[in-house]
Amino acid sequence: MKRRLLRNIVNLSVVAGVPSDLEAYVTELQLLYGVPLSYLVADEFLLPQESLRFFHVDDNWTQALADGALSIGRVTVTDSMRDQRCLVATLPQARAMLHVPRRDCMHGNHQAKELFATNGKKTAGIITGFLLRSELVRMLKGLEVSAYHKEKELDMLRLDTFAEEIALGLFDGEMTSLVIAEPKTGLTFGLAPGEKMLVPKDVTEENLGRPLRDKSIDINAYRNSSGRLDAAGLAKELGKILDEDIGAAKLAFELIAVANRAIFESTKDK
Repeated sequence: MKRRLLRNIVNLSVVAGVPSDLEAYVTELQLLYGVPLSYLVADEFLLPQESLRFFHVDDNWTQALADGALSIGRVTVTDSMRDQRCLVATLPQARAMLHVPRRDCMHGNHQAKELFATNGKKTAGIITGFLLRSELVRMLKGLEVSAYHKEKELDMLRLDTFAEEIALGLFDGEMTSLVIAEPKTGLTFGLAPGEKMLVPKDVTEENLGRPLRDKSIDINAYRNSSGRLDAAGLAKELGKILDEDIGAAKLAFELIAVANRAIFESTKDK
């Protein structure tokens, strides 16, 4: 992302009209864009292989970061006073635009939806996030991530990767739980090679999709020597187990391998 020589785009003698480019740049700094990973993780041992770390973003740190960015070309006391006035004028608006950088990266169709959802919305005043170092980041492009404060889903402010196996996520508000799921494009139909036991899923509305591991079915019993599946026989057996009339739709539901997901919850309030 472009970084500009701030002194070339700002006339600091007139603080009242802060340029939009400057506001956007300071907004990006609040979301840690352009900050080297070594500044976020001081030692590799703090983020070992296959680890997940949670954090709060310190407002004092990001304000100092913005102050440093605005200090380019600062020499005299007068320069320092002008820079300080510019910082005071820029920070509130920059922090009100925290949803904008991610929205600007979206496809036009998603931008319109996101604009409707966040236009005029106040930020929570606190940013929390995570750093994930795992082979999953490299192997599964497009991991789906969502964060919650108790039951309320938080707005995502940033989700990026460093190198091939480190992911950074930032959210608007205090995170109490995080859900990381395989991308839904990884759904499969049937059984994986080598598998022979089909674990039925509950088809009732209150427990839809819950695995019934004590009622597994040996799929080989419904497959002939050429590998063809006796779909009608399998549906009938599933119907007995689930006490349901299993038609084509519900049989397909039973043969879909749902994307795996992991849930991490705070124990602070427990």
